Amino acid sequence: MVNDNYIEAKFIIRLNRFVGIVDIDGNHCSVYIPNTGRLSELLHPGRRVMLIPSSGKHPYRLQYVIYKDKPIFIDSITSNRIFYDLLTEKRVPMQGDYDSITREPCFRDHRFDFSLSENLSGDRDKLFIELKSVTLAWDNTASFPDAPTIRGVEHIRALSHSGKGMLVFLIFHSNIDYFIPNYHTDFEFYKTLVDHKENIQISAFSVEYGVNLDINGLKEVEIILPHVKPSGSYLLIYSNSSCRIADVGHLGGISFPEGFYIYVGSGKKNLFKRIEYHRRNSVKKHWHVDYIKNHFKLIMDIPIVTHRDIECILAERIIELGGKGIKGFGSSDCRCNSHFFFFASNPLYSEDFWDMILEERLSIL
Repeated sequence: MVNDNYIEAKFIIRLNRFVGIVDIDGNHCSVYIPNTGRLSELLHPGRRVMLIPSSGKHPYRLQYVIYKDKPIFIDSITSNRIFYDLLTEKRVPMQGDYDSITREPCFRDHRFDFSLSENLSGDRDKLFIELKSVTLAWDNTASFPDAPTIRGVEHIRALSHSGKGMLVFLIFHSNIDYFIPNYHTDFEFYKTLVDHKENIQISAFSVEYGVNLDINGLKEVEIILPHVKPSGSYLLIYSNSSCRIADVGHLGGISFPEGFYIYVGSGKKNLFKRIEYHRRNSVKKHWHVDYIKNHFKLIMDIPIVTHRDIECILAERIIELGGKGIKGFGSSDCRCNSHFFFFASNPLYSEDFWDMILEERLSIL
């Protein structure tokens, strides 16, 4: 995996959606991150990344993350140009007999990524294409989106009304066999896709990388649209900026060290409404976690949509990752010692933690 056009670095921290800090041979510098997704399982401190020089505000542009010793192209802005080149070279399996390619065609008040048509047919048989870059995957299964996308929902509806529309998921992991919509992160995107699946074409392709990080071709991937309901379990990740003692109902005063905490819960009727409840401050205290909301900062919620009752299983797995349970917290209705766990360092930067989450979310086969 060698290419003189790229500069290897170690990722340090993501400052905001578009800017990060990297280490190049001991020197820290800013880097432009051309991807609005969360990239939570990819951008960890110390992870190898590949950069190219940039003429913009920041000296470098992040192109690849080396994940489990494999390159993942994360530049979602450049992905349209890559797909255009593949269309031009007729290396896209679904392309068929279309020979005229238009970039950013308009349909009503929407602008799609591409349209394909035959030279002699004009607009009559025009195929509108909306491209989605996919960086989220576990084992042989990829998923999209990794963050809620209102525009993605709007694009599905517009494609459905275009007469002939196609949604393409371009997966920047190799050796992928299956694709599923990420209903854990964006249930509305999943529901909209299922509701309109009869009116649009849906395709997914996994890229094939060469030794120089170039994309040699595409492999068509099976798409799975399972029937799921918005119920399951969830994790709430909190940060506590200072040691404090807080009263937790009948548990009394509990000393909480500075650090990070994971709360495990379930939402059997509506998982997302339960999480929304936890995001609000609670005047009336119902669950143990209500007592610490005003003291801790909620930094991430992680829903896991499933028909299985996995709350206690998740608690056991978090203990295996090194979580230290606060006795009796959140576990009054089960046999577990705790459903609230302390970590000295941020578990969101742990590859083992994200492997656990992605396994629970994506191992559906």
